Amino acid sequence: MPAVKRFTKIARPYSWSDVRDLAANVAEVHNVPTDGNIVEISPSADLWVNIGGAATVPAADITDGTGPILVPLGTTAVFIIEAATTIGLISASACKTNLIFYQ
Repeated sequence: MPAVKRFTKIARPYSWSDVRDLAANVAEVHNVPTDGNIVEISPSADLWVNIGGAATVPAADITDGTGPILVPLGTTAVFIIEAATTIGLISASACKTNLIFYQ
């Protein structure tokens, strides 16, 4: 799995912006654009993210290093995703999610 780092905000022009309209508890995998090295994710509900694979809503402890990352409602998360080609997304409730990619 590629290295993932979090930042609070990046001030540079974006190269690609997508919106996903997620149904509750339905996992989707988003393809990373070719020049997408950094992604900013802003969900309208709690969102679970897996950089490089499918995401799940955890039903129990995940202690083997493969757990998804929570991006809570009202927050924005930024990830360096240089080697990833996909981003897994899932929410326990309906959720619109903005994915903004930077070079």
